[in-house]
Amino acid sequence: MSKEFKIYEYDVVYLSYDEPNAQANWEDLLTKIPYAKRVHGVKGSDAAHKAVAKLATTPRVSVIDGDAVIDHKYLHQTLVLDDSIDDSKTVFSWPSKNIINGLLYGNGGIKCWPVQAMLDMKTHEAADPNDPMTQVDFCWALNYMAIDKSYSIIHNNTSKLQAWRAGFREGVKMCLDNGIKVDELADLNIGNLNRLKIWMTTGIEVNNGIWAILGARQGCYKTQYTNWDFTQVRDFDYLNELYKSTIEQMSVIDAVNECKTLGSILSICEPFTSEQSKFFKTIEFNPDRQLKTIHSFDTIDEYEYDIIMITYNELNAEENWSNLKKRFPRAKRVDGIKGIHNAHVAAAKLANTKMVWIVDGDAVIAKNFNFDYIVHPNKMDWVYVWRSKNPINDLEYGFGGVKLFPRDLTINMDMSKPDMTTSISTKYKPVFEVSNITNFNTDAFSAWRSAFRECCKLASKVIDRQNDEETFNRLETWCTVGADRPYGKYAIAGAIQGRSYGTLNKGHLLALSKINNFDWLKEKFDDN
Repeated sequence: MSKEFKIYEYDVVYLSYDEPNAQANWEDLLTKIPYAKRVHGVKGSDAAHKAVAKLATTPRVSVIDGDAVIDHKYLHQTLVLDDSIDDSKTVFSWPSKNIINGLLYGNGGIKCWPVQAMLDMKTHEAADPNDPMTQVDFCWALNYMAIDKSYSIIHNNTSKLQAWRAGFREGVKMCLDNGIKVDELADLNIGNLNRLKIWMTTGIEVNNGIWAILGARQGCYKTQYTNWDFTQVRDFDYLNELYKSTIEQMSVIDAVNECKTLGSILSICEPFTSEQSKFFKTIEFNPDRQLKTIHSFDTIDEYEYDIIMITYNELNAEENWSNLKKRFPRAKRVDGIKGIHNAHVAAAKLANTKMVWIVDGDAVIAKNFNFDYIVHPNKMDWVYVWRSKNPINDLEYGFGGVKLFPRDLTINMDMSKPDMTTSISTKYKPVFEVSNITNFNTDAFSAWRSAFRECCKLASKVIDRQNDEETFNRLETWCTVGADRPYGKYAIAGAIQGRSYGTLNKGHLLALSKINNFDWLKEKFDDN
């Protein structure tokens, strides 16, 4: 017997404290997992993780550290666990690649915790003082299951303090066996001993790498050769004060000399030179970690939602379709169906997945956009809209952007609403990533029509959740900017007329619905 765990079914919480790159990493994470939650600035590892548990709404929760940059494919995994394993007390642990020294192991890696075990544990600052296994790390207090796939890189060298502290903490913990200081470093598990040596020698060529090397040596020395209370390594305030009093004013030359002094005590060679460090990193020194009792595999096909391009007489439709199909062979096409609502219903019916990507016929997909977003199982009734760049006025927002719709709700949408996107669901999620350029300015009519429709919707406020100030600024830009761009003057004219029509017919859905009738739009354009 075995049990399956689909990672995407669980909450994701980003856990940060004072990392200098925490905000940048958080913003990066939101582009990959927009439904991620965050716990920030909670003092104490036990307390911080309990805050994570209280924020979780699923029986398990994935925790991502503040200095981690992840690969979104983490969510693609399904884990298969032997039935003999008590999963209620098992933490799944993925290795992370250390940006400084190239080590690949659990330090800073993604963890998937059972929430109740997180709530019940007493570790770090909440630990029983008589239980050494719970004092300075989770790995000795809980059942960790190591998985031999990495989905993150630890960027712990953004500042001198961050690098030193990372090295110091590992220098301490690597000297312990089940939380107890060993008599001799040679008594350590060989894997940990080798990692300790790498922390103390490798990465000088990386920004702030020397401080991580020094920190590792100092942590090892204080733990192994003094009577220092190594449990203080769990206290970040203590570490920050130690840094200020002993490291902050040191120069790089000071650090190198201190490394040499400590090296003679620790019987470790001098830090590798830049060339030596680079060479060492070319050697395979990260052993496989996966246990036989657990198996993980990617189930990417489950999240590869169908891609449908909707085309209707756009002059660049064939070129855009050809490029889309070349990059994403699974893409399909709906062409020549009258009525925007009708075309989207046809697109949804063509799809075989619960969610469906919709691409407009005038969209040129950005090189770094990969249609790999994963929707949380509890949010498959939401509408997701990416940003698009306007080639005339350079605005970047949802107009013309790639969309991800729930298939069944799209088929059964309310056809009476002028704005098709808000016809599908009241639950709307903007994704702040540019998915494409909307090349609607291929000819005079196309430029005028797109501008007229968009500015009518903006001015009439038929788009739910509009921000008045944002709408005003966008209308002003549409109506004034880009006359020097190809067919820009037609877009500006369409914008002005669309704004006027939308303002005049605010609240009159029958009149506003005409903007989805391209024959009516052509007659209005020809009358100009």
